[in-house]
Amino acid sequence: MKKYVLRKNVGDTEMPSVIGPELAELKIRIFGEGYPDTGSLYYEGTVGTFVIERLPQPALIEMLPRLLDESRFTYCLNTENIVIERT
Repeated sequence: MKKYVLRKNVGDTEMPSVIGPELAELKIRIFGEGYPDTGSLYYEGTVGTFVIERLPQPALIEMLPRLLDESRFTYCLNTENIVIERT
């Protein structure tokens, strides 16, 4: 059986201007309401990695600088409320 390694081409992706170096290194956790009991953990890592790998909606990218002043905020995605917090 062959083993495959998934390599992401992150060299072509540019960081949006609203994501400065301080914000890009900030560690975050993104989860559904009710986590850890009933909700789901969607992402845990740095803001920079999240933006480059997950390619979030532009509206969410514009909200991320709020994490420099606030410890957490809620984002409504379709019908689910998603919590984004600093760790």
